[in-house]
Amino acid sequence: IGKIYLSGLSLNSASELIKSKIKSAFIGTDAFISLDQIRDIQIFITGGVNFPGIYTLNGNSHLLHALNVSGGISEDGSFREIEIKRNGKTINSIDLYEALILGDTSFNVPLKSGDTIFVKPAQKLVRVSGALNNIGIFELKEDETFEDLVNFAGGFSRLAKDSQELILNRLKKGKYESSVISIMDFKDTYVLNGD
Repeated sequence: IGKIYLSGLSLNSASELIKSKIKSAFIGTDAFISLDQIRDIQIFITGGVNFPGIYTLNGNSHLLHALNVSGGISEDGSFREIEIKRNGKTINSIDLYEALILGDTSFNVPLKSGDTIFVKPAQKLVRVSGALNNIGIFELKEDETFEDLVNFAGGFSRLAKDSQELILNRLKKGKYESSVISIMDFKDTYVLNGD
């Protein structure tokens, strides 16, 4: 049937191509394709991870697997800005909140040997506590407001009898100042690093 070039194809695409070539060359014949071995790949992981370096991974590895192998994102690393670079060019910029909070894993591009994963430093970290479903520290982008923060925190919990306002503690000139933010102002009020 001649040469079949499979470089860059997924297993399903390669399988379909091989099956169609065999079917056209040998009428009435079906092919069954399986993968015997997957070649290992080497990935360079750098930036805000706990153990940066070069890692040898399974050929089926993706971003989350690579980050796990490198010890995860460090305290100073960004969950919102992770770049995958190939041949010196950024091929994908990933916001992990899309997967971890919103459940969207469509960013999962297969990694190739020689790729670099660069975790940028976190810019704006905000701590939330109280009557929200998920308390902790969240990272916000420049254009995100209190409404986004409440959404990331899973909204108000059932313990919140009156979810019409939040108390904002902001560091100004070395002292924390408290103010009340109404739910009506959530869309128009921006958070600052350390709030």
